[in-house]
Amino acid sequence: MIIISSFPYMVSDKSNRPSTLLWSGGRVVVKQKAAQMWCLMRLIFIMLGNVIPTGNDHWQLLLHLREICDVATSPVHTPDTLIYLEDTVFDFLDLYKTLYPLEKLTPKMHYLQHYSRQIERFGPLCNCWTLRYEAKHSVFKTLVRFYPEYEKPCIYANHKAPT
Repeated sequence: MIIISSFPYMVSDKSNRPSTLLWSGGRVVVKQKAAQMWCLMRLIFIMLGNVIPTGNDHWQLLLHLREICDVATSPVHTPDTLIYLEDTVFDFLDLYKTLYPLEKLTPKMHYLQHYSRQIERFGPLCNCWTLRYEAKHSVFKTLVRFYPEYEKPCIYANHKAPT
């Protein structure tokens, strides 16, 4: 999409600029790395907000997902925010089932229902997210993809892992 490629990203977002979205079989294919997806999720509302008609249910679904991301990654929680998170997750899943009745919920979508209890039990989820792991893991995925004859990627990873 032209909007994504021509968007004026800030310096902090340029390294995680989302890849272009592709069309395949009448559907949008979103092939992003974790940091690119996080950047896209934060900025898509600024990129497309003025071209989406008011009351669009698909846009509402994305807004619910954004609310879930914002609350789940917040460093501070109160009992009220946890109740709000539960309600927002319920609304998101309900709207998803309404908009896509033939699609099954993915395990990740199911896990959203447990976020408020996990926050109560373990504290803010931003303290235990895996975005840094994803970045380091992508180095080894690239290594194995480009050097398939490489026999011992685990030994290489053990000795050459970035710190």
